[in-house]
Amino acid sequence: MIEKMLLNFALMLSIEFIVIGVIIHLRYPDTMHKKTLFIIAISLAVITMCVNPTKYWDIFRQYESLDAIRTSGIGLVDFLFDNKLRIGGSDYKSLFAYNLIRYFVVSLGNNRLLPFIMTAITYMIWSYITIDWVKEHPMTGNDIIISMMLSGVLMPFIFVNSGLRNTTAAAIAALAIYNNLYKKHRILELLILFIAAFTIHYSMVYVIVVYLLTKLCRTKIAMVLLFAWTNVIPLIANQFRNSQYEVLRKMASSFTIYTGRRGFSINYYLLGVHIVMLALCIALLLTHKKSNDTANIRDFIVMMAINAIFNFGYSEIVLRPLYILGVMSTPVLYYMCGEKLKDNKSLQIMSVLCIILGLVPVLRISLPEYLVISYC
Repeated sequence: MIEKMLLNFALMLSIEFIVIGVIIHLRYPDTMHKKTLFIIAISLAVITMCVNPTKYWDIFRQYESLDAIRTSGIGLVDFLFDNKLRIGGSDYKSLFAYNLIRYFVVSLGNNRLLPFIMTAITYMIWSYITIDWVKEHPMTGNDIIISMMLSGVLMPFIFVNSGLRNTTAAAIAALAIYNNLYKKHRILELLILFIAAFTIHYSMVYVIVVYLLTKLCRTKIAMVLLFAWTNVIPLIANQFRNSQYEVLRKMASSFTIYTGRRGFSINYYLLGVHIVMLALCIALLLTHKKSNDTANIRDFIVMMAINAIFNFGYSEIVLRPLYILGVMSTPVLYYMCGEKLKDNKSLQIMSVLCIILGLVPVLRISLPEYLVISYC
């Protein structure tokens, strides 16, 4: 009873903090409110912790796996390296980073800490990238709010809440790529973060491929290779489905599902993404001149946009890799608005309208779930 009261209090407080944070950025648009962004990140994490997930959400199954791990009494070393009984789910046996997080949550004794930790990681990284980017590329408080909306289209909050693994892995990969391409951090950091992201969700191999093409090839060559990759990956996945190596089998199984039959049925999340990607592609075509300090990160954004175009019709392969741009929404917004925001009013208006239009179908599907679902 006391726990429920505390969670309800934390939920109401978090909603108030988010509303106040948005108002502060709108009321005082000329100042970067760093602490406010991190408070919003933690508040969003608290909301995910307070949700009682339905059985259709992946987090529901994660709670069941946490209970199984706790009941088994398995030790940390055995769970990570010698889990022959596949306690906690056979699909997660090779996911070292995720299993480490899960065991930490199990040891603390409260399953709700899993969505809190994963969501906090995701939005804290978003906050870090936003704050760091604005240091060299001044943006107003209104721009930050628009960036939040853009993030909500490319990485809907309900996916962060219900799925956890994919969005958190994307956030860690985004941090690795941002620090390497933009901040020029050491390759060791990149490798560690990539391994962490990959061992949370195997779909990050797609993002890693795009990064390597961006880093090692000229744009035109990278585009040709990316087109080849998008058409060859289903064949490769099919070949490795019966591999003796579990990691390859799991990756192949995932990509066989993601690159299943190409379809064009109505998907409101996909519709929102396509509206935003249209504006981004137009902006990138109109502002093709590169600036020296951000050319690499811009090239990566270009390649991710091209990847979405090449995979048109494969909803999962379009949506999942784009979570990484949801975490990088502030740099993406910068390029959507023509880099020099004040000098590109028409492009800025088009981009903002497309973001709002893209957010409408996302909210059309996700908001009703939060209105009917139970909390705490």
